[in-house]
Amino acid sequence: MRMQYAKSYLISILLAVLIGASILLIFAGLQRRQQAALASQNKLVASQEVSTVASNIQTLLNVSMQYADFYNMLIENDPDLDQQEIDTFAQAILERNALIDNVSLAPKGIVEYIHPLEGNEAAIGHNLLADPQRREHILKTIETEGSVAQGPVLAVQGGWKIFNRRAVFIGEGANREFWGLSTITLDFNKILQAFDLKPENEGYLYAIRVKKADGQNDFFWGHSELFARDRDIIIETIDLPGEQWELAIYPAAGWNTGYTDFQKTNFLFYILTALIFLLVFNTAKHYQEVLTASRKDPMTGALNKKSFEHYARGHLKQAGKQHAFLMLDMNRFKQINDTLGHPAGDAVLKVPLPELPASCAVRIAWPASVATNLS
Repeated sequence: MRMQYAKSYLISILLAVLIGASILLIFAGLQRRQQAALASQNKLVASQEVSTVASNIQTLLNVSMQYADFYNMLIENDPDLDQQEIDTFAQAILERNALIDNVSLAPKGIVEYIHPLEGNEAAIGHNLLADPQRREHILKTIETEGSVAQGPVLAVQGGWKIFNRRAVFIGEGANREFWGLSTITLDFNKILQAFDLKPENEGYLYAIRVKKADGQNDFFWGHSELFARDRDIIIETIDLPGEQWELAIYPAAGWNTGYTDFQKTNFLFYILTALIFLLVFNTAKHYQEVLTASRKDPMTGALNKKSFEHYARGHLKQAGKQHAFLMLDMNRFKQINDTLGHPAGDAVLKVPLPELPASCAVRIAWPASVATNLS
């Protein structure tokens, strides 16, 4: 009886665990798809955000740097442009564009003129071609005869600056020669302030990388560790003459930002799963009990007619084995019911038979209590 109960209990547990696990697996799959959809949506929003910022910076830098071409044109037409005219043009440029920090001219690569001079005195006399952090970019602008941007780099006079240099050539044909450089200098911090760009802004982490900005080392701003994430971050490029910036963005809380709102329903789901587990367990256990009871006589617990027939047929089909039926008859059983009552008769029927040895005799010895009632 205990074995049958344990078997019923085990089957019920296994069935409940199987169904509960299936529900959890389905829910886990739905969660993964939900996370993927949310991450995709967050990446789209972040991509639009960083694209807008990069586009605005790109436009502003392009407009600001074009003034180097203006000075190139002036000097090519009149290499002997006097100081007053240069100051007039330079002041007009500064008034029109607040991002421009200064305008400078460097005949033969040596800075001789800078406007405004105040605060930039340290740059006067700076030999750009002899500076290892500037030389590579200077040679590039001379070779291409075009504009080449460099920065952000630490300026001689202090502060992080972006230089847009243009090689100026004078003369025609065989007399054409390198005159020097015209440079528009932008203040990097002013660019950041113009777009309210911060390392952490509105739930996003930002970073900027410019490879070999000083000719040797990469420049980093913001959360430089973002570039170690590779595929996790979104990068927009800002193309400058001869240089490229990489603007990276990443949500401070990760791409699954907002998923906690969905997780609030998880607790209810787990409670529901537990209730389903208990329901399946109790239903299966009850079914096993009903099935077991339907196969046995309710009073004695012995197999009923149909179950016994099934049992007997199964054993008789086993080849190579001998089978036998033992028929027992009980004398004066009616007398027990008539004299002692049906409960006593039922008790007699439920008394278990003693274990018989392998070479048993047909004669059976009843327990003493039964024999007394039968006498």
